[in-house]
Amino acid sequence: MERRILSRPFMPMLAVGATIFVAGMILGGLILRSEFEPDVDDLESGGASKRSPAIRDAVIPRRRAPLLRENGSEGSTSPRGQERTDAGVLFSQALMDHAIQGIKDGWSKSRQEEISRDKLTAGLKRFKDTVLRIPLTIGEALAQEQNDVEKWNRAIREGNGVDLLEAADKSSTAPPMSLLEDKEQVEKFFLSKNPEKLIQLNSDKRKMAESLTDGATLEFGPGVFDLGALQRVLRMKRSGLRDLTIRGAGMDQTLLVLNSDLSPGGHIERLHVKNCTIHCNNNYLFDQRRGVVTMEAEFVRVVGFDMGAGGSCMVSANQSFLYFRHCRIEGGYSRAIVGSGNLIDVRSEGLVSRFEDCRMSHISIGAGGRGNHLFVGCNLVEILDSPASWARQKGIQLIDTRVSHFQRYVEGAERLKSLKFDLNDLFPDWKKKMKR
Repeated sequence: MERRILSRPFMPMLAVGATIFVAGMILGGLILRSEFEPDVDDLESGGASKRSPAIRDAVIPRRRAPLLRENGSEGSTSPRGQERTDAGVLFSQALMDHAIQGIKDGWSKSRQEEISRDKLTAGLKRFKDTVLRIPLTIGEALAQEQNDVEKWNRAIREGNGVDLLEAADKSSTAPPMSLLEDKEQVEKFFLSKNPEKLIQLNSDKRKMAESLTDGATLEFGPGVFDLGALQRVLRMKRSGLRDLTIRGAGMDQTLLVLNSDLSPGGHIERLHVKNCTIHCNNNYLFDQRRGVVTMEAEFVRVVGFDMGAGGSCMVSANQSFLYFRHCRIEGGYSRAIVGSGNLIDVRSEGLVSRFEDCRMSHISIGAGGRGNHLFVGCNLVEILDSPASWARQKGIQLIDTRVSHFQRYVEGAERLKSLKFDLNDLFPDWKKKMKR
């Protein structure tokens, strides 16, 4: 068989091809090397240097991200798109110089020696990892903020007090005063949504514990009643209650006595209290630490909460919506002398209240500048807030409301002692008459 021998003119071409092949191998190696970030020496000097194993372990390979079309869908990558999303471009020389200097500055605040190469490398890796995660974190936060805004608006639209107060507490933003100024909107939060289940409690107190279901109305006649059974069941109701009504025969006829704070185990939505006097008996009316309480009171007198211990307040709460109409909230019926009682101890922005045609006497109204509280047509008699502190109060608005201040530093302790009141004057021999 005849052999074909390449003629001499082809030899230079072979040599050129071999040269191109070798050059390609070298260039390929350089390209692969460029797939990684420069080491600390490169970044500090702006040039190349020998890479250490610690740096090699800390580098981040380039990642190619799909481009987004205008409609938000993923498209194919182009050389221009790759360049934009290339990790090497993301971490420019200027950005890495900024990171290195910041890490060194932070180190030197508490260390005298220079930061070691290994520590600086670890710091840069942490910096790059953080930068790559930040957009996702920002996106999640923006989405959650939008969810909260929609939940807030939906709660106001639907009159959902639980959702409103939870959103307020989470965002550390109190529901606006304009909401409290809208009487119809406030009443919407207290419209019953369960059919009434009337239970009369003049004799059999076991019914009190057995009857606490959504829509229950506990009706008390004239007399003095111990609410201990009710309190125990409320603490056990971890699932919460809706539309619970406690109704007496009149502010001067029915006395309900607590033996501890009302501390519900879960949400109480739309608690309605009407036509009675509540003696807190040296306790708070509410010490609400779990869940949300939305409470409406009408023709109710509240006394006995200014015991001189703890917050010495009527309501201590994280998240509560109070709506009081034609009520009396009075200090001086506890074991302590007048001077320690507070209307509200607010622990978050998730507490709002509206008081209409209410008389409050010998207590402090201040809410610590948290939440929003509106007084409409009220009479605040000898309140314990000084005129100077009252002028600095935030979150309190008065409409057609009269205010007088007790001059404790002028009138002194003797005047305070004279303001001690006896519940027997309202309900003679109430302790003997109390039905347990």
